[in-house]
Amino acid sequence: MRSHLTPSVFRRLLSNEGLIFHCPSRTALLSRHSHRHASPHIIRAPGRRHLFGFSHKPPRQPKEPSIAPGLKPMLDLSLMDKINAKPPPAQELVKAWRAFFKYKVAKKEPLNNLQAQHALRVYQHLQKLDSEDPDCKLTWSDLKAAWLASSFIPEGLPVDPDDSLAKLARLLHAEWQQPSAKDTALQY
Repeated sequence: MRSHLTPSVFRRLLSNEGLIFHCPSRTALLSRHSHRHASPHIIRAPGRRHLFGFSHKPPRQPKEPSIAPGLKPMLDLSLMDKINAKPPPAQELVKAWRAFFKYKVAKKEPLNNLQAQHALRVYQHLQKLDSEDPDCKLTWSDLKAAWLASSFIPEGLPVDPDDSLAKLARLLHAEWQQPSAKDTALQY
């Protein structure tokens, strides 16, 4: 059985063109073919839809990712924790916690599991530091804002008891139940 390419190969060999390997770039095709033997669809210039360059499309620019305020230092803590590097300062993490949960409560936007995971990591890191400096500690109102933000659950979303959002809610509830927390709640 003969190949369907055989006649075209013989035709090109007889016209002294030889074997031409097709290349996807138009300039490579134009440089390899002579204009008298080339098919018209190869030579045709691309259509231009602009008048004196006024209607050129602007070059594409990648958009910056939109993340909630305060999430960036939490992401930095997670990264530094994974590579065993020095974490961000505790004051920065407390400011990030406050900004993040203030934004979430104001927008009534639910936490997703990844955001809850980063918030949980920040909470555990600050608990592990146990600093005496009040700028390095979360206040009762900070924890209450996080508890409020974790209570916004979209309808129809099943709650998995092992996910980070449930762990964060359990930790905040345990903090609420501690007798020392109730005493400090009266101070704020």
